Amino acid sequence: MYINAWKPLGTDIKVYSKIYNKADNDAFDDKNWTPLIQLDPHEDTFSNKINEGDVIEYTYGLPYNPLIKYTTIGTIESAAGVTPSTAITGTNTVFNYATLVGTVTVTSGSTQVVGSGTTFSAGGYIIAGGYIDITSAGGVVNTRKVVNIVDDTHLFVDEAFTISAAGVSLPNPNKLSVGNLIRISDPGYLNQFVCKVAAVASNTAITLDIPLSDPGLYNGLTGMKIDKLFFDNTAWKNRQNYNMTRYYNSSNALYDGFHSFAIKVVLTSQTLNLAPYVFDIRAIGVSA
Repeated sequence: MYINAWKPLGTDIKVYSKIYNKADNDAFDDKNWTPLIQLDPHEDTFSNKINEGDVIEYTYGLPYNPLIKYTTIGTIESAAGVTPSTAITGTNTVFNYATLVGTVTVTSGSTQVVGSGTTFSAGGYIIAGGYIDITSAGGVVNTRKVVNIVDDTHLFVDEAFTISAAGVSLPNPNKLSVGNLIRISDPGYLNQFVCKVAAVASNTAITLDIPLSDPGLYNGLTGMKIDKLFFDNTAWKNRQNYNMTRYYNSSNALYDGFHSFAIKVVLTSQTLNLAPYVFDIRAIGVSA
């Protein structure tokens, strides 16, 4: 995806793609939008704010995995043997632990989370950079990124809450559920594998929906990490299949490649009196 645009500092151009395989039973209109990532060489380059002729070409493409929501605590080990397996064993993991100890209170317009009986810093279940979910009494969920853990009962998030909630439970962000999209990586993040959770047996045992087939990850490798991913039904480039586009549909069916796609471009700005301009858009659709 190529865009020629004037994009001064303080503005941004976000691009999304809707991917569809003709064997998919979901309707095309119901498919999720996949956020594309901006690529080099002008990833962090901005146009001259006073020269609207300073047009720059920006390149976008599919990510190697959807956005990471949380890196779970503990480490995992793949099953021993040269045959790829779906069995995963955890060490110091809490895959099946639903809520954290204590309760929390948040106020609309504030970025602070105040706990009662909580262990934000000592418990190790909350990490800066990870996301937490707060649900109001009316069932409205605010998902926010943790930016600062002050102590066991106080932390701050990246964006003000739009809800108020008092004395509510805080879901364990490390918990895995059936259907969650996850990324498994070796300690050095050289080998990565994206799949879904098929079963959660305990805090230290899960089953994957497909065998862990990356040669750098199976056969009893220890010290691996699991990342929970934000979007369960968006597309990514599959490293295990020559970067072929892969996605799950709403029924958790897995598809490689696509036959049609759509593009959405969103212009954003930090101020009301400044906006980027797009001069032309070129999209090339190939499955790999």
